[in-house]
Amino acid sequence: MNEDTQLAMLVPSRGRPQKVAELLESCMNITTTDTQVAVLVDDDDPALPEYQSLQYGQFAELVVVPKLLIPAPRKLGQILNRYGPMYARRHPYVGFMGDDHRPRTKGWDAQLIQALDKPGVAYGNDLLQGPNLPTACVVSSELILALGYMSPEPCEHLFLDNFWKQLGMTAGNLVYLKDVVVEHVHPAAGKTGWDEGYQRSMSRELMDADAGRYQEFLRTTWPQSRMRLEQAVGVQ
Repeated sequence: MNEDTQLAMLVPSRGRPQKVAELLESCMNITTTDTQVAVLVDDDDPALPEYQSLQYGQFAELVVVPKLLIPAPRKLGQILNRYGPMYARRHPYVGFMGDDHRPRTKGWDAQLIQALDKPGVAYGNDLLQGPNLPTACVVSSELILALGYMSPEPCEHLFLDNFWKQLGMTAGNLVYLKDVVVEHVHPAAGKTGWDEGYQRSMSRELMDADAGRYQEFLRTTWPQSRMRLEQAVGVQ
């Protein structure tokens, strides 16, 4: 973990080393030296040797998630909530990208950081949801540390971006940069095929389940979390 960088972008991935290779290639030469991309991969992933063989360069690292730390089946929220605060203690900003996001704008990371003149959430144009949802985003570490988490952990995969939008709005600083492109190469946009992971994460069953989990989170957890934000960073 490079503690000299401003931003740590967390990229959980499973069974898709080729997508991570494409992500790393898209970041090459357009990501600043103030950013570290951390690819988080389960230690029981059958494709782990392929992840380990990728060329990460100076701006990226592979982090192997031990099953003793987060027992299977792991949820995306669990991984982000275990590693998000850890990185937030070492970096002023922590962000999320899926392994199917592709930064396209030179200095994309620096522009997102610079947009946060006070604690908040910044995101670029994913060419799919646009301003509607921060499918990839940068979060001020003060917010993560005040909450003690980075995402609504009950949710298995969906509604995390809804939460980040809510977080930025609650903090009074939600910034969308239309000209900073972090493309979401997603089957819903017709840009890739529906592999097993997409079929699971976009199934009606999971959508309904995560919708219920997120509403329950907003009802039971979020009110107290909002109070912690108010005390820590002056949210009104």
